[in-house]
Amino acid sequence: MSWSTSVYMMKLQLLVIETDYCWRKALLSYIMRYPIIT
Repeated sequence: MSWSTSVYMMKLQLLVIETDYCWRKALLSYIMRYPIIT
């Protein structure tokens, strides 16, 4: 594995983590705003 490939993979992983965090935060705020009545 070359250096450029490892850097690319690292950036990709960071992007996935950031996107996942944003989605979780948005989903959580949505659930808090509109509580699901079961």
